[in-house]
Amino acid sequence: MRRFWWIFTISFILIITLNFSALAARRPVDVMYNNDNGTGTSQITLSWQFATGDKLYRTWDGRTWTEITIPAPLQIDGQQISIASDVIVPYYANIYFEIRKQAYTVTDRTNSSTDNYVTIPVYPPLKNAHSDFSANTGLCGYCHVTHAADGQKLIRGVNNTELCKICHGPGAPGSRYSVWDGTTRLKDGSVVKSLGGPIAAGPTTPWGADATSSHMYGLGPTPGYTSPTIRLPGQEFNCLEQCHKPHANSNNYRLLEGSAETIAAWVYNPTGLARETAYYETFDSAMCNTCHSRFYGAPDSARHLVRYDPAFPEAPPQMDPYTNQYVYTHTAKITDVTTWNGGAAVPSQPVPLLKDKVIFCLSCHYPHGTTVTGAIYSAYDKNQNGLYDDSTTALKRMDNSGICQNCHKK
Repeated sequence: MRRFWWIFTISFILIITLNFSALAARRPVDVMYNNDNGTGTSQITLSWQFATGDKLYRTWDGRTWTEITIPAPLQIDGQQISIASDVIVPYYANIYFEIRKQAYTVTDRTNSSTDNYVTIPVYPPLKNAHSDFSANTGLCGYCHVTHAADGQKLIRGVNNTELCKICHGPGAPGSRYSVWDGTTRLKDGSVVKSLGGPIAAGPTTPWGADATSSHMYGLGPTPGYTSPTIRLPGQEFNCLEQCHKPHANSNNYRLLEGSAETIAAWVYNPTGLARETAYYETFDSAMCNTCHSRFYGAPDSARHLVRYDPAFPEAPPQMDPYTNQYVYTHTAKITDVTTWNGGAAVPSQPVPLLKDKVIFCLSCHYPHGTTVTGAIYSAYDKNQNGLYDDSTTALKRMDNSGICQNCHKK
């Protein structure tokens, strides 16, 4: 009997250890907000399990990182815990912290591994229900209910999209970001256009109009998809299964899905400007390729349906399965777009660019929706008649073909 007990105990420990090892890729970090409603600011305190060689950094924009002194760890419940308090932050300001292990190198950012560092986005005064739940388990109740759930996985909505709308729906009752309205609240309290664009919008929003195209949930045929429909059996396009993860188990920006590369970006409100902007360090275009695979060529490229021209050897020909024509790639792997044509291609209006001024999917398209006008041919079977010849505003950033003219000034 005693032998059996030891075998059982060792087996149980091994199972627990293996499970925790699987979960330990992203280290749990507790974020505390000491909010002072009188001043509209929060002091941020981080705590995590101590490891020799840890370093803590802070950034506002992803470019400049400031190292923060970590006090000696405290002994709490038999564990060594590092606790560090940092700057006082205005409400609705973005601030990012990063804990880097002793083994961290900059090459860790070029893959999807989270073993050697963890990025902690902080959005005071609200706790981040997607990442602060490890030590604040009450946050689980924002999305789940144990005995009276409306949807599968004990969620508080009939489906994933309705769940997201609880916080990110019209008016953003539980977040500074309204995905439906396409708005965000700045640190001065003003509500402005968001970087992602609107799912729906409307004349009373900062966009001043309804969305003309959007990544609306429940989509049928999808532009550039290699099969007739985006829907999987019993499923439909929605926020959490195609684009975003609900739990911060990676370092990806905005909880985005990804594959081979971390999607690293930092959003900030430039001093004196009534808007947000983003510094995109890396972006895995393969995430967009999951659905829009016909528009995807080489890594970090977007396949536009243009006949192949051998004068462009950097863009190898590819057969489009619907038109049976060769197409070539509008490559996004050109370093420093501002040097094109002797500098003549500098964007007239600012658009998102990757680090080193490289264009990528979001340089031309909003991820959520657009209110621009001027639908053009986009190889889209919107009316589902089997012909990929419909027109759409295609989430573009500018009316008509203005996004092309923005760089290719003709």
